[in-house]
Amino acid sequence: MFTILKTFLLDTLFPRNSFEKKISEIDLDTFIKESGRFSIKEWRGITYFFDYSNIFVRNSIHSLKYKRNKKIALLYGEIIFDYLMGELYEETHTTKNDKTIITIIPSSKKRLQNRGWNQCELILSEIKKLDTNNYFEYSTRNLIKTKNTESQTRMRNKKEREKNVYGSFSIIKPEVFFKKTVILIDDVTTTGSTIKEAGKIIKNTGAKEVRLITFAH
Repeated sequence: MFTILKTFLLDTLFPRNSFEKKISEIDLDTFIKESGRFSIKEWRGITYFFDYSNIFVRNSIHSLKYKRNKKIALLYGEIIFDYLMGELYEETHTTKNDKTIITIIPSSKKRLQNRGWNQCELILSEIKKLDTNNYFEYSTRNLIKTKNTESQTRMRNKKEREKNVYGSFSIIKPEVFFKKTVILIDDVTTTGSTIKEAGKIIKNTGAKEVRLITFAH
């Protein structure tokens, strides 16, 4: 009863828009249907699942990134984890002790302070919850963003985006990634500049392989 009353009061005082309300009630199958037909696509070395041109996909990414929508983080996490276990696990795990590491695109300190969260970390948190058998290792603090770059959406073209993120990432402990397969996750990519720059830095540690995955492109 208390939960129902609390929800009613919150919805009355801070009404959600129709999209937020829809997301709160949606299941995974419906979410995938609304996002467009699910398929594993490759673009310039980046794996993605949905098209950013889909308005529902754009709204879901915006809600996750700017409103900390944990339901969307959960749904993204389920989709990515299913892919990791189905498509990638056999390819990347040669022995039980050779665990693949999953990491994310980090936020700069300034952006993290201003926003209060990293949307990719929310997704990774949900993936970790699903990984009850500890098939993967997880790293959220080894790849860091050392430069507070301008938002990529403000850049006019690919060349400007590449220049904007060049040299903006660093690794604290290179040995963590050495001779490991690393999966790098971001929520969305446009030109691929950010995730490729971060992937290059990871590869330079001596990582065996770096896989780049985003939810949408």
